[in-house]
Amino acid sequence: MRQRSSHQAARGVAVAARTGVRAALGRAVCDLTAAAAGWLRSRWAPLLVLVSAVASVPPLMLLAVAAGVAQVPVRRFAPACVVGRTARFAVVVLVTGAVAQ
Repeated sequence: MRQRSSHQAARGVAVAARTGVRAALGRAVCDLTAAAAGWLRSRWAPLLVLVSAVASVPPLMLLAVAAGVAQVPVRRFAPACVVGRTARFAVVVLVTGAVAQ
């Protein structure tokens, strides 16, 4: 039987550690998505989408998945998403324009 080198053993430990982290991260994402799906069923759904769209892509991405799980109608999700992303980039343009001058 062939013996494993120390490099191979260390690599196996690193893979096992990453797998555990990925599993924990996957569970956390599932929990967040389930919580967000509950919030998206409320009347505050457009405001939640607007805030996450202004914040950045990762919260919006999680919220988009949660919106699909919660079966949020596109007519409620899309306008809030477009307004939020437009507001974010308008602020970016104004700030960079002010800094450049």
